[in-house]
Amino acid sequence: MKNLKKIISSVALVTVLAYVTPISAIASSETIYSKLDSNGSSYETIVTTKDGDSVVEEKTNKDLPIETEISYKLNGENIAIRDLVGKSGKVTINIKYINKSKKEVFIDGKSEEMYTPFMVAVGTIIDNKDNENITVSKFGKIVENGDKTIIVGLVMPGLKDSLKLSGDLANI
Repeated sequence: MKNLKKIISSVALVTVLAYVTPISAIASSETIYSKLDSNGSSYETIVTTKDGDSVVEEKTNKDLPIETEISYKLNGENIAIRDLVGKSGKVTINIKYINKSKKEVFIDGKSEEMYTPFMVAVGTIIDNKDNENITVSKFGKIVENGDKTIIVGLVMPGLKDSLKLSGDLANI
Protein backbone atom coordinates (compact mmCIF):
# COMPACT_ATOMS: atom_id res chain seq x y z
CA MET A 1 0.00 0.00 0.00
CA LYS A 2 2.89 2.34 0.85
CA ASN A 3 4.51 1.74 -2.56
CA LEU A 4 1.20 2.27 -4.34
CA LYS A 5 0.87 5.75 -2.77
CA LYS A 6 4.42 6.61 -3.90
CA ILE A 7 3.67 5.45 -7.44
CA ILE A 8 0.41 7.41 -7.62
CA SER A 9 2.12 10.51 -6.19
CA SER A 10 4.97 10.22 -8.71
CA VAL A 11 2.59 9.81 -11.66
CA ALA A 12 0.52 12.80 -10.48
CA LEU A 13 3.68 14.94 -10.11
CA VAL A 14 4.98 13.99 -13.56
CA THR A 15 1.55 14.68 -15.11
CA VAL A 16 1.32 18.13 -13.51
CA LEU A 17 4.87 19.00 -14.57
CA ALA A 18 4.16 17.86 -18.12
CA TYR A 19 1.26 20.30 -18.37
CA VAL A 20 3.10 23.32 -16.97
CA THR A 21 6.53 22.80 -18.55
CA PRO A 22 7.02 25.00 -21.63
CA ILE A 23 7.40 23.11 -24.87
CA SER A 24 9.99 24.19 -27.42
CA ALA A 25 9.51 23.27 -31.04
CA ILE A 26 10.67 24.43 -34.41
CA ALA A 27 8.01 26.79 -35.71
CA SER A 28 8.94 26.39 -39.34
CA SER A 29 11.44 24.56 -41.48
CA GLU A 30 12.70 25.14 -45.00
CA THR A 31 13.95 22.60 -47.51
CA ILE A 32 15.48 23.58 -50.84
CA TYR A 33 15.32 21.16 -53.77
CA SER A 34 17.48 22.09 -56.71
CA LYS A 35 17.94 20.26 -59.99
CA LEU A 36 21.42 20.66 -61.47
CA ASP A 37 22.64 20.19 -65.01
CA SER A 38 25.76 18.16 -65.87
CA ASN A 39 27.99 21.18 -65.14
CA GLY A 40 26.55 21.77 -61.64
CA SER A 41 24.40 24.79 -62.56
CA SER A 42 20.92 24.94 -61.05
CA TYR A 43 18.10 25.00 -63.60
CA GLU A 44 15.15 24.55 -61.23
CA THR A 45 14.93 25.34 -57.53
CA ILE A 46 11.90 24.73 -55.32
CA VAL A 47 11.71 25.96 -51.72
CA THR A 48 9.37 24.03 -49.43
CA THR A 49 8.45 25.79 -46.19
CA LYS A 50 6.59 23.96 -43.44
CA ASP A 51 5.03 26.12 -40.73
CA GLY A 52 2.95 24.10 -38.30
CA ASP A 53 0.46 22.15 -40.39
CA SER A 54 0.79 24.24 -43.57
CA VAL A 55 3.24 23.48 -46.36
CA VAL A 56 4.09 26.00 -49.08
CA GLU A 57 6.12 25.19 -52.22
CA GLU A 58 7.52 27.95 -54.42
CA LYS A 59 9.89 28.06 -57.36
CA THR A 60 12.72 30.56 -56.93
CA ASN A 61 15.53 32.11 -58.97
CA LYS A 62 17.57 33.18 -55.94
CA ASP A 63 21.23 32.19 -55.76
CA LEU A 64 21.82 29.07 -53.72
CA PRO A 65 24.07 29.21 -50.63
CA ILE A 66 25.88 26.13 -51.95
CA GLU A 67 27.90 26.20 -55.17
CA THR A 68 28.48 22.95 -57.05
CA GLU A 69 31.44 22.13 -59.28
CA ILE A 70 31.35 18.91 -61.33
CA SER A 71 34.36 17.55 -63.16
CA TYR A 72 34.74 14.49 -65.37
CA LYS A 73 37.62 12.18 -66.25
CA LEU A 74 37.81 9.48 -68.90
CA ASN A 75 40.54 6.91 -68.28
CA GLY A 76 42.22 9.33 -65.84
CA GLU A 77 42.23 12.33 -68.22
CA ASN A 78 40.06 15.43 -67.69
CA ILE A 79 37.27 15.68 -70.24
CA ALA A 80 34.35 18.05 -70.86
CA ILE A 81 30.93 16.45 -70.49
CA ARG A 82 30.04 17.32 -74.11
CA ASP A 83 33.13 15.36 -75.28
CA LEU A 84 32.30 12.38 -73.06
CA VAL A 85 29.04 11.46 -74.79
CA GLY A 86 29.38 8.27 -76.85
CA LYS A 87 32.84 7.36 -75.50
CA SER A 88 33.68 4.25 -73.49
CA GLY A 89 36.19 3.66 -70.74
CA LYS A 90 36.55 4.33 -67.04
CA VAL A 91 34.60 7.49 -66.16
CA THR A 92 35.17 9.36 -62.90
CA ILE A 93 32.75 12.08 -61.81
CA ASN A 94 33.84 14.40 -59.00
CA ILE A 95 31.28 16.69 -57.33
CA LYS A 96 32.58 19.48 -55.10
CA TYR A 97 30.26 21.53 -52.89
CA ILE A 98 31.28 25.00 -51.72
CA ASN A 99 29.40 26.66 -48.85
CA LYS A 100 29.08 30.37 -49.72
CA SER A 101 27.27 31.30 -46.50
CA LYS A 102 29.69 32.27 -43.74
CA LYS A 103 29.71 34.82 -40.94
CA GLU A 104 32.18 36.36 -38.51
CA VAL A 105 31.38 35.26 -34.93
CA PHE A 106 33.09 35.81 -31.60
CA ILE A 107 34.07 32.72 -29.61
CA ASP A 108 35.97 33.09 -26.33
CA GLY A 109 36.77 36.71 -27.25
CA LYS A 110 38.28 35.78 -30.63
CA SER A 111 36.82 36.48 -34.04
CA GLU A 112 36.16 33.26 -35.98
CA GLU A 113 34.73 32.62 -39.45
CA MET A 114 31.90 30.05 -39.32
CA TYR A 115 29.90 28.56 -42.18
CA THR A 116 26.15 28.20 -42.00
CA PRO A 117 25.58 24.48 -41.38
CA PHE A 118 23.94 22.84 -44.38
CA MET A 119 23.40 19.18 -45.12
CA VAL A 120 23.39 18.41 -48.84
CA ALA A 121 21.89 15.20 -50.19
CA VAL A 122 22.62 14.24 -53.77
CA GLY A 123 21.11 11.47 -55.85
CA THR A 124 20.90 10.17 -59.37
CA ILE A 125 19.71 7.13 -61.30
CA ILE A 126 21.98 5.50 -63.90
CA ASP A 127 20.79 3.08 -66.58
CA ASN A 128 22.84 -0.14 -66.39
CA LYS A 129 22.35 -0.84 -70.12
CA ASP A 130 25.47 1.16 -71.04
CA ASN A 131 27.15 1.46 -67.60
CA GLU A 132 28.81 -1.13 -65.36
CA ASN A 133 31.14 -1.51 -62.37
CA ILE A 134 29.74 1.65 -60.72
CA THR A 135 31.39 2.64 -57.45
CA VAL A 136 30.99 5.63 -55.15
CA SER A 137 33.14 7.29 -52.47
CA LYS A 138 32.73 6.46 -48.79
CA PHE A 139 30.14 9.25 -48.42
CA GLY A 140 27.66 7.65 -50.77
CA LYS A 141 25.67 4.48 -51.23
CA ILE A 142 24.63 2.44 -54.25
CA VAL A 143 21.42 0.47 -54.72
CA GLU A 144 21.07 -1.72 -57.82
CA ASN A 145 18.04 -3.56 -59.15
CA GLY A 146 19.66 -5.02 -62.26
CA ASP A 147 18.34 -2.45 -64.77
CA LYS A 148 19.20 0.72 -62.86
CA THR A 149 21.70 1.92 -60.28
CA ILE A 150 20.64 4.52 -57.72
CA ILE A 151 23.43 6.58 -56.18
CA VAL A 152 22.90 8.76 -53.10
CA GLY A 153 25.36 10.79 -51.07
CA LEU A 154 25.41 13.16 -48.13
CA VAL A 155 27.86 16.02 -47.49
CA MET A 156 28.18 18.97 -45.10
CA PRO A 157 30.18 21.67 -46.91
CA GLY A 158 32.07 24.07 -44.65
CA LEU A 159 31.90 21.81 -41.56
CA LYS A 160 35.61 20.95 -41.69
CA ASP A 161 36.65 24.59 -41.84
CA SER A 162 34.15 25.82 -39.21
CA LEU A 163 35.19 23.18 -36.68
CA LYS A 164 38.86 23.09 -37.76
CA LEU A 165 38.70 19.32 -38.21
CA SER A 166 41.75 17.29 -39.16
CA GLY A 167 42.63 13.68 -39.83
CA ASP A 168 39.75 11.29 -40.56
CA LEU A 169 37.21 13.79 -39.24
CA ALA A 170 38.25 16.33 -41.91
CA ASN A 171 36.81 14.09 -44.64
CA ILE A 172 33.23 14.19 -43.39
